[in-house]
Amino acid sequence: MDEHIFDDGDAVCVVRLPGDGAPEQGEFEEAGYRILKSIAPAVKDRVLIKPNVLPETEFGLMTHPAFVGGMVDYLTEVGVREVMVGEGGWGKKEPMEAIWGPAGYVVMAENRDLKLVDLNLEGVEVPVPNPAFTDTMNVSRLVMDEDVFLIDVPKMKTHHLGVTTLCMKNLMGTVIHTERNFCTRSRKRSEELTGSPDAQCEVQFARILNDLSSVMKPDLCVVEGVVGRDGTGFHRGSNMPCRIAIAGTNSAVVDAFTSYVMGFDPKAMPYLQEAARRGLGTNEIARIEVCEAEDGAMAPRKAEELFLGTFELISWTRTHRPELYVKTPATWKYEKGDGRK
Repeated sequence: MDEHIFDDGDAVCVVRLPGDGAPEQGEFEEAGYRILKSIAPAVKDRVLIKPNVLPETEFGLMTHPAFVGGMVDYLTEVGVREVMVGEGGWGKKEPMEAIWGPAGYVVMAENRDLKLVDLNLEGVEVPVPNPAFTDTMNVSRLVMDEDVFLIDVPKMKTHHLGVTTLCMKNLMGTVIHTERNFCTRSRKRSEELTGSPDAQCEVQFARILNDLSSVMKPDLCVVEGVVGRDGTGFHRGSNMPCRIAIAGTNSAVVDAFTSYVMGFDPKAMPYLQEAARRGLGTNEIARIEVCEAEDGAMAPRKAEELFLGTFELISWTRTHRPELYVKTPATWKYEKGDGRK
């Protein structure tokens, strides 16, 4: 690993694809391969990649399988003994066997003799240090295995409750499904405390998400932003061809920087405020060292050079939230929408 870039957690590496417009599948593979080759992480014999996988054919909603395929190609090239791709299903309601295929991961895996694993097959109860929402987390035993190098690979997109859903929220897929629905749990806790499911739902969501991040610390975080998604983060939104990948070792720092690139102010976002308060990672962009992999070398960059600022959020209130943006959009493109997921 490039020790200058990752000598502490307050650093990110960026890879940008040349050109513009909607990328081809080969460009997703190129981005996944290049981001790992650029930072050359010191991986272990066993590597687990945790993407955001949904039973979808709409690749703006989830980590593109070709991007993960490019990462696998690099890991195979450097001699990793075992590479796994893992995600957690929803038990009998939506087992991973029914999700991998429509998402394109079965074909990607078969082309590479790759093992796809269901992270929900065996859990382990882990105590949360200094908890704010829950005393324990029931998480995948495989993910907690110290002999496994964990790479957290979310899609770059917005989220109606979290503002963005990136590295920290992607780890929800490692929580055993019976305890995983943080949005529902947050609204329930808000209602218990205030009588209203909405009064504290953002605060409670930030707390439980950071409880998870305090026990689940990936070895590497890589955001797939070749194509991003705005709106709610679900079906109501727009695909955003951004042609970028962002990597770092601290999930909160990568989330803060990526949120900024998307156009949001990390210091205004509840879950990143909570992360900074708990010492899990800075949300101050000026403290983050940024380098871009370019022609085989690392070139320092200013954060504003990579600012996209085009993602518009449909929040849980179904309203425009101008206080969340670095530069508030002159017009909100979802003004006439109903805000449904």
